[in-house]
Formats: sequence, structure tokens, C-alpha cells
Amino acid sequence: MRGQVEAPIELVVGIIIFGMAVGMAFYVINQSQYADSLKRVRGEMEKIQLAMQDVTVGYMGSQREIVVSLPTSSGRIKAIRIAYFPSQEFCWDCPGKYGGCWKIEPLVYDLNLKDYNVLSGASVCVDVPGEVQLVYGTGCLSLSEKPCPINDPDCKTGGIPAAILAKNPGMTFMTLGTEYQVYTLRLKKIVVYSSTGQREIGGIEICAKGVGGG
Repeated sequence: MRGQVEAPIELVVGIIIFGMAVGMAFYVINQSQYADSLKRVRGEMEKIQLAMQDVTVGYMGSQREIVVSLPTSSGRIKAIRIAYFPSQEFCWDCPGKYGGCWKIEPLVYDLNLKDYNVLSGASVCVDVPGEVQLVYGTGCLSLSEKPCPINDPDCKTGGIPAAILAKNPGMTFMTLGTEYQVYTLRLKKIVVYSSTGQREIGGIEICAKGVGGG
């Protein structure tokens, strides 16, 4: 009689253990796939990073054209933002940058914040002078000079608190809203004038075009 009672209990325990093992296996697989996807996104940001650095040190008129492909398994990349942060507090992950830093940041939509946020672990620092100015080329996709993509009501501050934006007027942004999965980016070194118009400084013209369907 005792054996008949214990058998169903052992069966239930076995099913529970099996279910936990299967769940853990799926969790490990999902985490592995996410890590791989995150690595791929960072690799695409590094393409832009290297292109910016090459163009900055090149002669006037030099350019680089790259193809950026955005994987979707880490969450839809809603925007790519090139940003200059003049404050050291934003540059802790950029070696040797104490006064300010350039970053390339992939943005995803955060359901909890109800705003965009930087995809953690996939942003990269760019080793170019802080005074470089960015402009977008004519005949190309329009880029926003704010932390949010153009005409996107779901984006409030792009993950940067409004109070911090107000305290740091020296921030520079060039943001591409990603309606496509694949883009061609052409970066070209140009001459622009300072805000006073009294001197020439280096600039980078960015031309972004989507490839195929959205």
C-alpha cells in the first residue's frame, strides 16, 4: 500500500525536476542567443566607429562607405545615435576620456520607461576630437540633431533625463531612426565653420540610406 502511494509522488517530483531542467535549458539557450546578438550589434557599431576615426584623420574630402546590418534577436534597434558628451560622468567606459567623449549608441524601446534606452553592452566610444561637427548629407535620410529620431512620438529624451540635458548644453547628437534592417552609411570629411563663423573646423558629413524593405 505504501509503495502504491509513493509511486505517484515520485512521478510528480520527477516531472517537476524534468520541467525545471527543460526550463533551465531554454533559459541558457536564450541567454546564449541574446549574448551572440548583442555581440553582433556591437560589431555593427564598431564599423561606424572605425569609419569615423579613419575619416577624421584623413585628408579633406576623404570618405568611407560601410554597410550596417541590424540583427533583430536582441530586440528591435529603433535608432542609432552618434553623441558627444562634454561631461566626464558619461565617459566612464571610454578609456582616457576626462573632458568629454563621442559614443555610438544603439537604442531600443524600454516598455518600463516608456521611452528609448541605450542597448547596454553594445555602445562604443569613438576616438575623435570633441570639436568635430556632424552634418547629414543632402539627398540622404534626414538625421535628427536631438537624442531622439525625427518625428517619433514614442521617444521623449532618448534615455537621457531631461534635467541632465538641460545642464549639459554642449551635448551633440546625430540620430538615425531605423526603419530598415540594412543601411549604407557614407562618411566624408568636410570643412565647417565654428558657431561664430570666424574659423574653420573639421566636420563629418553623414549620408544614410536604407537598403531593401523596412
